Amino acid sequence: MSSSSTLKGNVFGIIIADCIGFTFLSLAISIISFVGGIPSLGPFKQWIIIFASGVITVVLLIIGMSVALISSKKGFDPDNFMSPILTTLSDVIGMLLLMRLIILI
Repeated sequence: MSSSSTLKGNVFGIIIADCIGFTFLSLAISIISFVGGIPSLGPFKQWIIIFASGVITVVLLIIGMSVALISSKKGFDPDNFMSPILTTLSDVIGMLLLMRLIILI
């Protein structure tokens, strides 16, 4: 198996796992809200917010992974070069997207 097909398989696996994870997360939040008597936006709106912010963040991380691969080919160490950038950006972008989607919906 070539590295290109391995990368494509990994990206596809990340997207599928995240879609399942975001769906279960929104379901868990809806159940906890219902059982705890906590007011919520409703299961569908919560799912849209969590799913959209998560998928957008994952897409940005995949772009970041691509940049890490390119930097590796150029001679930079991706652990020192991209890891801090990717983790910081994913945290910041994920939270900003989540807040923005809550405001929009």
